[in-house]
Amino acid sequence: MSVVELRIAVKNIPTLDILSQSDPQVFLFLQKSYGIWDENPHCKTEIVKNNSNPKFTTPLIMDYHFEELQRIKLIVVDVDKFDNPRWQAQEYVGEFITDIGSILGKQKGIMQGSLTRRVGEKRGEIIIAAREVRNENSKNYKFHISGYNIPISSFITKEKTYYEIVRIIEDSEFSVHRSTSSSSKNPEWEPMYLSENDLWNNVNDNGTETPYHQGPVTSIDILNAGQIIDWYKKVCEVKLVSLEL
Repeated sequence: MSVVELRIAVKNIPTLDILSQSDPQVFLFLQKSYGIWDENPHCKTEIVKNNSNPKFTTPLIMDYHFEELQRIKLIVVDVDKFDNPRWQAQEYVGEFITDIGSILGKQKGIMQGSLTRRVGEKRGEIIIAAREVRNENSKNYKFHISGYNIPISSFITKEKTYYEIVRIIEDSEFSVHRSTSSSSKNPEWEPMYLSENDLWNNVNDNGTETPYHQGPVTSIDILNAGQIIDWYKKVCEVKLVSLEL
């Protein structure tokens, strides 16, 4: 038995809210050995507000049994009742059914499929990146990130800026950290930690595991491993203030 991590991204889900984009969240369900789905979700992502193309930072973690067929169902909802954690209380977007072995068997461990509500009714696309988490002694790195001279285009409302660190696999991006939002022109976010497992891909083109980084780690290594993107449609300067190994 090993542990599998699933990173999830969703594209082009319908806008179900009247005045804003959807607030999506993904729930993972496991199928029992006799073909019935568990009533309660095994795990779930965070909620991403006002985004029809979210990249979820919370990985979905589950045990993997190589000799078994492990079918999973991913249900995407638009969260309307934020004080109610039950997925049934939210607006249903669509679902996707597959099995863990099929995802791991894909090139780079990436599978893309259509979310459906009824047979033949597409409700957007879901992208899943799966990998076995094998390095139990992964190092943790501390980041302290600031922005400088971010343009403020509105004099009426304070626009908010955030940063996002993603892991890039093939042509797909999977978020590993998203900061809080700031309305400052010179924001300085709280320090945060990421592990080697968060930053490095561990699959080569031939499907074998890539060794983790050996030797000293520099800020360039870190920034190449997890690129900083999505500054709320702004152009600004990003600085890695400190790095602790």
